[in-house]
Amino acid sequence: MPRILTPGDIAEFRSRLCDVAARLFAELGHEGFNMRELAKRLGVSAMTPYRYFEDKNAILTEVRSRAFARLADWLEDALAGEDADMTTLIHAYAQFAVQEQIQYRLMFDLAQPPSQGAAAVQEQRLRAILVGYAGTLGARGLLGGDPEELGLMLWTGLHGVAGLYLAGKISSGDFHKVLSAGIRLIRDDARAAPAGFPLHAAPSWLSAPAAFQPLAGE
Repeated sequence: MPRILTPGDIAEFRSRLCDVAARLFAELGHEGFNMRELAKRLGVSAMTPYRYFEDKNAILTEVRSRAFARLADWLEDALAGEDADMTTLIHAYAQFAVQEQIQYRLMFDLAQPPSQGAAAVQEQRLRAILVGYAGTLGARGLLGGDPEELGLMLWTGLHGVAGLYLAGKISSGDFHKVLSAGIRLIRDDARAAPAGFPLHAAPSWLSAPAAFQPLAGE
């Protein structure tokens, strides 16, 4: 008689499936990923993954959603302390990118379609944390300027340096130097943000993100 799975059993297997799938996506890429290999690594029949997810795109969406949620939880936990500050936030983000490299790479893989559904919700949650903390520091008189702009500048800066480090373009020493320099710049200069800074119209090539075209062999 087949064993009846409890909700806990189902949740546990979905979680294990997503962990294995994340590693498989990282190894083979979206095109190389296949459900048969996933089932093999899970030690189950080829049809078992389909009982939990419609296809590999549904799995990737869930994997990315969980990764964004994990980073958001990571930052919220780091900022919960009474002595948390901008340094805490920057170091927490960088630590996640380094220690959870597979998850982080999948979150921002340019070859993947834009986030949808639960993944989009968690992505917006992450953005809200960064923007919200910039607003908190502004309310304390520690930062000046628009919280939305400051939060997005912080995110792009952190992602940029983390991406360079994960791609092997800068050393761990340079990684630490850039993080430290960024903290000093934000702390010392953001309060002096000029009012009414002139912004030029966005160039035509920036009107919409183009579909990522991987290089040959990628």
